[in-house]
Order: sequence, then structure tokens, then C-alpha cells
Amino acid sequence: TCNMVYWGKGIVCTCDSRIAAEMKRAIQPDNAFRNMELCKLYEFNDILAPLNKQINCMANYLLPDVTADVSVRNDLEISILRATDIARLYGLDGFHTALDYGSCVRNDGRRKDSVAVVCTVDGTVAGVAGATDDCDSMWQIGIDVLPEFRRQGIASALVKRCAEEIFAEGKVPYYCSAWSNVLSRKTARAAGFYPAWVEIACVGKGS
Repeated sequence: TCNMVYWGKGIVCTCDSRIAAEMKRAIQPDNAFRNMELCKLYEFNDILAPLNKQINCMANYLLPDVTADVSVRNDLEISILRATDIARLYGLDGFHTALDYGSCVRNDGRRKDSVAVVCTVDGTVAGVAGATDDCDSMWQIGIDVLPEFRRQGIASALVKRCAEEIFAEGKVPYYCSAWSNVLSRKTARAAGFYPAWVEIACVGKGS
């Protein structure tokens, strides 16, 4: 119904044609980052209200800095899974950010889970960084590390390796975190990613 992206130098909004004129009037072109602040979100929700909708998605997106000299752990036991091999992980619980567990498929019938970078500690899967085939040019990274293995540098190492695997496939890796998930963004930064854009949206039912 409505999607707005701000990347530092500009802002783009796409929306239902029934509210396009009101959204255009409401969007503040100068100091465009102000459109992502709470007072403006209330205003956008008022515009969406007649459609029984509201903003229900706020996210930060990061891209890899290929010039950065990033140091992560290199002593981990890591394996790389692709395509149908990833299905062997679906029997494990606790990795729902990294994997979609086969629930999402592309238009051609293939699962969106395309790469999984798996860290094993003493025979236990401790962490997974997964890439979903979101579009023809960009794949999204998700990361999960089991609670007992966190704060050991596993997450950033897996995200960095996953990005390398995505580049090897000829795609651009990107990373998404919830607006308030500071720890997730710290992981991305430690893996060599930088803030690239932010997004707000009314998706699905949105009410």
C-alpha cells in the first residue's frame, strides 16, 4: 500500500494511487530524513487510515564495504551449503532469521534459501548465516547464533563469509535489521557492512 525509502541523498515513495496526492503533499523534501521520524509517521498513518491501513514495517539496510579491512575469527569450523542441501538444516530449531525453512519460493518454484554458512562447535550447529534469493541482483543475509555461543565473534565471521559466497554467485549481498535492533546492526558493522538506506512501509494487511 505504501513504501518509502531514504538513502541519505534522496527519498522515494511508492503508494496506492488513492493516496498518492496526499502523500506527495505530506512528504518533506528538504531534510528528507525527517520523513522517517515519529511525527511524520503519525501523519502518514492518518493518510492511510481511510484504507484501514497503517505503517507496520520499519527497517535499516546495510551494504558491504568492499574496501574495508575487516578482521573476524578465522578459526571456526565452517561448512557451506547450497540449494537442496540446505534442507538438512530445516530439522533444527533456532535459525529462523537465517533460514526461511522452505516456506518461501520464487516464481520459478525454487526455494529462496540459496546459501547457508554453518558454524559447528563440538558437533553442534552453533550458528547459521543464510542468504535468500530475494531478486535477480541482490541476496539478503540473515544470521542466527544459539544463545550459548553468542558474544564469541561467530555472528560477524559467518556474515562476512556469507557475503563472500554471495559475491561469488555474482550477486550483491545486503543485510536488514529491525529499526531498534542495535545488536544486529553491530554484527553487520563488525562484518564490514555500512548503513545504506532505511525504509518504512505498509505491507500486507497493515492494520
